[in-house]
Amino acid sequence: MIKQISMFLKNQPGELAKIMTAFEEDSIKIIAMCITDTNENGIFRVIVDKPIKAQLALKKIKVNTYTSRVLIVEITEIKKLFIEMNANKLNVEYMYSLDLNNLVIKFDDLEKGYDILFKLGYKLLAETDIFMEESNEN
Repeated sequence: MIKQISMFLKNQPGELAKIMTAFEEDSIKIIAMCITDTNENGIFRVIVDKPIKAQLALKKIKVNTYTSRVLIVEITEIKKLFIEMNANKLNVEYMYSLDLNNLVIKFDDLEKGYDILFKLGYKLLAETDIFMEESNEN
């Protein structure tokens, strides 16, 4: 399971630039991102290489965050994956693409989702596959 940082942002110019600047100043690399919006607010979800450092950087610029866990699953056949999720009664809360071969998925029951996908032979990325060491971070 992978750490994901979510932020509620005002739906206005400059909000994303402020975050990108903070990440750049602390050498934080975005691995994946997704943004959804309403008329007044947006939810910006990111997976970064240094999640602890990223949370500290966001706190400095007064951006409220919450951390959740997601799965990153390698896909070979998207239709097959969706059929198997349905057959195993896995409810997807949201999903977005990491790249052409991997999906970031948040199930309502993440442990169940992990167990089922693992048993079905899907490759699931671990934090060590995408995160840098954070033991020396301040």
